[in-house]
Amino acid sequence: MIAAIRASCLAALTLAFATHAVPVSPGAQSAGGAIVSEHPANRPGEISLLTYNVAALPWPIANRTDALNAIAARLKALRRSGAAPQIVVVQEAFTDEAQAIGHAAGYRYQAIGPGPDDARPKVALAADFVRDRTWYRAEKSDPTLDSGLAIFSDFPILATRSVPFAACAGIDCAANKGVLIAAIKVPGLPEPIEVATTHLNSRAASLTSPERNLYAYRAQLDAIDTALAASGSKHVRLFAGDFNVHSPDRLAALEAHSRRWQVRPATAMGMIRLPASYCGVPGETSCGYELPIASNLPLGDATDWQFFAGNRTTDIRPLRRVQLFGRDTNGAMLSDHIGYSVIYRLSPRSAPIA
Repeated sequence: MIAAIRASCLAALTLAFATHAVPVSPGAQSAGGAIVSEHPANRPGEISLLTYNVAALPWPIANRTDALNAIAARLKALRRSGAAPQIVVVQEAFTDEAQAIGHAAGYRYQAIGPGPDDARPKVALAADFVRDRTWYRAEKSDPTLDSGLAIFSDFPILATRSVPFAACAGIDCAANKGVLIAAIKVPGLPEPIEVATTHLNSRAASLTSPERNLYAYRAQLDAIDTALAASGSKHVRLFAGDFNVHSPDRLAALEAHSRRWQVRPATAMGMIRLPASYCGVPGETSCGYELPIASNLPLGDATDWQFFAGNRTTDIRPLRRVQLFGRDTNGAMLSDHIGYSVIYRLSPRSAPIA
């Protein structure tokens, strides 16, 4: 029975990814060694964070070995020039090869998110949401895949917390999605910083109604509220991942919850799905121009976000965004997402906040 359930989950995932074509990415990017010269080396007082959904779905859904090896090789090449992001958060790292990117690229420390056997919390959910769960969308079975979350770091990871979500909708339930939080000791700072990543419920790709997947999305944001509240505001915080916005209702929910997390958005990016859905179109006003670094497309379409917050003794400021993974000069991509880093300036506050 379990084997049959897992087979049906994999079949559903295959269908979902086969029916959602890889969208067009903005811009072109050099591949191989040429990328190294395009990105300056890390500077004192700055920290760089890369977020990247590496789309490492397991066989027979996909064979991603070559692409994952290329991702690791590119990061290793950046390391040789001193320009590698110091912290990397990845999503959809469902395979051993994906979770080995950090080691292959030279990162000394690693944290992995919830596994497939980690129990989902017992949380009260709406009766109709529970009643309408289905077997064929994997909503009634235990997850087949882990969370797909990982953090790689040049700096020591002192402690981690990983929390699976209680709520999920559609074929997203085949993965044990959640939030991964790491306390990381950054040289020169008096206290560890907190780095978190997540991958929220998909929308159309979940093969459920907008109402159902929106309920799961909001419930997952509620779970993040609880997870982040445990450390309060005592740490510098960086939170990045695949927030799967894709709608005004989801954007409004994310913005409301980010205020509860006491963080500000640094920037957001996403894949261009329609020719007119990018920033720079006359009359487009929803591209997050008020953010420290504007999005590359309207915020309601952005998937990959980074948030930041300082604490009472340390100020943090986003300086620039660097697209490390997109289309190469031949038009090929290593994932169906953009991988980008944000470089932040860390500095002591002249007068600590009381």
